[in-house]
Amino acid sequence: MRSLRHLALMLASLTTMLTPAVANKALGIPRLTEVTGRAEVIDKRQLNIYHPHGIARVGLMWPAESHYSLRRQLATAVKVKCLMFGSDTAASCVAIDQFGTRWLLGNVKQAAFTK
Repeated sequence: MRSLRHLALMLASLTTMLTPAVANKALGIPRLTEVTGRAEVIDKRQLNIYHPHGIARVGLMWPAESHYSLRRQLATAVKVKCLMFGSDTAASCVAIDQFGTRWLLGNVKQAAFTK
């Protein structure tokens, strides 16, 4: 009887742990991924991020007005941090300079904010 109760408790805890993972996959909730590194502009909507594990190509959620505009936004950046929302074509990227100042990349309000 005790082992049956123990088995039921184990199954209940296993079900509780697996349910969120199954629900996220079934609902199609995108996984948030962060990539940080040095950036290279491909065009007005894409960047190559050179990070310790290789090169990641990301697409900006809000593309810049032009290739030149995006290069200008990255002129003083030491590194770029991108959050990808489920795919590499939906990234929100922040440039960071040597003083820790951060600003959003692309065609968004370029209000700078610091740590």
